[in-house]
This record gives sequence, C-alpha cells and structure tokens, in this order.
Amino acid sequence: MIEVGYELEMGVDAPSSTIRGAVKAIFPEIVDRNSFKARDKFTITSDSSVGTNRDNSDVEIVTPVWNLKNGLKAIDKLFTLMELMNAQTNASCGLHINLGFSRKSETKKIDEAKLVLLVDEQKWLKAFKRIQNEFVEPMKKGLRLKKNDSQDRVFTKLKNKLVDKAKYDSINMSKLNIEKGTGWIEFRIVGGKNYHKRRKEVKTAILHFAESLQASTNTTDKKNKLTRNINALKKKPWRARARAASPDGVIWYVG
Repeated sequence: MIEVGYELEMGVDAPSSTIRGAVKAIFPEIVDRNSFKARDKFTITSDSSVGTNRDNSDVEIVTPVWNLKNGLKAIDKLFTLMELMNAQTNASCGLHINLGFSRKSETKKIDEAKLVLLVDEQKWLKAFKRIQNEFVEPMKKGLRLKKNDSQDRVFTKLKNKLVDKAKYDSINMSKLNIEKGTGWIEFRIVGGKNYHKRRKEVKTAILHFAESLQASTNTTDKKNKLTRNINALKKKPWRARARAASPDGVIWYVG
C-alpha cells in the first residue's frame, strides 16, 4: 500500500501557535494519536529557503503519513486551511510530496531508474514553473543518450547517474534504502506561486507520482509507458536550463 505525507511551505501573518491550533481543530484524530513517531505527528517549523512578505514569513507544515486515499482528502483540508489563513506562496515555496510503501517487501521492489523514466518530470516542472528553481535539480540533467541505445543501456546509464543522490534532486531518493526496504521518496516538483489554489493539478500530480512509483515495482511495461518515455527522450532532448546539442547522434541534457 502506498502512503503519502507532505511538507507545505508558505508565509502567513498568524503565529505558529495559531497554526497548531487550527491543525488540531481540522485533524483531531491525528493530533490525539498516542504515538512518539514523527510520521504520526504534525510539525510546524520554519525553512530559511522560503521568503514571503508575511509576518510569519517562512512557515513549513510537515504532516503525518496517510494512505493515498486519505492523503488526497487531507491535501484538500490543508489547502482550505491555507486559504483561511490568507497564506502567501511564491516561487520560493514548495509542496514536497513524500511517497513510500507501508511494507518492506514492496519497498525492496522499487526500481529507481524505472521510476525516474516513468515520471513526467518535464511536464510538471513546467506546469509549476520550477525548472529554474535552485532547490529542484532535474533528474535527467547530465544524462547522455544515443538514439540507438537499447532500453537496458538507457537503464545502465541512468543507474550510474543515480549513484550520487542529493537532497535537492527533483525526485529525492536519499532517504530510501531499497536493500533494507525502508524510507521514502520526496518529490520536490510541485510548488510555486499560489500552488495551494491549484487543487486539481496538485492532486493529479500526486496520483501521477504514486502511479509511477507503483509501476516502478512491476516487471511488465503496462501501456508501454516506459518505452514511450524513453523514445520521447531520444527524439526530443530535454533541455533543463540551456540549449542542448546532439552531435554524432549523442543527446546531451544540460543545465
């Protein structure tokens, strides 16, 4: 079963104590949990990378974990709370979506390279205007493909690149341990100005990330999604920040 939690960045005029009270009123079943685990609690903190013109300028709400169905309901409540508080979200604000499996046996089946290839990274980074964000590094940047590369060759190249995992990767897998079957994946793609007012798009993105995660554990390529994405990368190089050239049939992803 897929589980989801969120990190919501914003600026508000209300103090953090007021935010905690509002969260308790909206999610009493969570606040009253008798648990010491961080994954079961709400945390109201600050993030120095966030800059708004509100009195409480750099708020981050870190949520507990829900199953996917309840997590989609929770994001609606959280966005309603943000609107009631007249929250400001701008280019410095992100909505980090943390996804993982409830069982170790499921986590051990994740194929990281397959996940990166299945996620429509460019589409969603463009939609939320995050391609140029310094805290969101596109996963395919620096990847070189040749038009005649086999699928296995594409996987090998991408897996070699994924050896170095970083906090600011758009699909941050630094907290994932596939061998032990623990951890989760942080999708940093969603955010930007008024992200909390784009409910339908946000929930569509969450579902896409979750479906890609589930598909990464399958040995079959349902609906040929993986094959189509690889072919699309070969035909049209993704230029993350600068123009890319492809001399001698080599495709460069630069940024």
